[in-house]
Amino acid sequence: MFDVSKANNEPKVEPVNQTPIPSMLTHSALSMMEFFGTDITEIEADVAVDHSNRTEASRDYGMTRKRLEREKLILDYHEIINPEDGRPENPLDNNARREIEGRLHRDIGSQDGVDGSPDMSVSKLELCIDSPELREATRATTDEFELTFVSDPAGDARDATAMRNPPRFYEEFGFEYRNLNLRSVIETQPQYAGQGDGKVMGWGGPQDVRPRCTTEVAQAVYGILPEEYRAMKRYKVADDDTLELQGLSTNGGADK
Repeated sequence: MFDVSKANNEPKVEPVNQTPIPSMLTHSALSMMEFFGTDITEIEADVAVDHSNRTEASRDYGMTRKRLEREKLILDYHEIINPEDGRPENPLDNNARREIEGRLHRDIGSQDGVDGSPDMSVSKLELCIDSPELREATRATTDEFELTFVSDPAGDARDATAMRNPPRFYEEFGFEYRNLNLRSVIETQPQYAGQGDGKVMGWGGPQDVRPRCTTEVAQAVYGILPEEYRAMKRYKVADDDTLELQGLSTNGGADK
């Protein structure tokens, strides 16, 4: 039975035959950029709005001519590192985020039928973070990790997702109900040193019935995520060899 519950600081991740996967119950690009900022090394997102021009083609026969147009804005950000000093040349700092938001307002917010502040739907998010908790949970040699999140359909988490996002997401921009689920955790230092891939967690998404994530890693990542959106999903392999969401724990308010 699917279970939705609340948690204070630590998510419930039992029983042991279920695999915990940290998730964010949103796919808002502006929210992700505001919270993670310069920790973002890659983000892919887009938004599109449709509008039409209608003219009369034949008044006698009730014919009209309608031209449909689509305005689409795509964000495909990849951090560029300066090889001389190792610093990013294009960090997602406050100035960058203001520029992106300004472009959103000019290109999307000015379209007919768009009343609220525009946003973009994230399909992929990659972070580079320092986490002593993850180091302890993985017995890694450093605190630096690369976290990758991918957008998946919300499924049974739809109601909890809808509660945490503005209605305009779905009414004005036609966004689907989606979550950003953790797909991988990689210790970056072994990669740089040529000592292996450094992967400590991996999951191929809802079609992958063998997610590889320990409770300790899941709890450490959960603690990094924004409280407003963070959730712990608990999956179990069903009898027909499909992955089923068994429960959802959050601390962002009542889900029922």
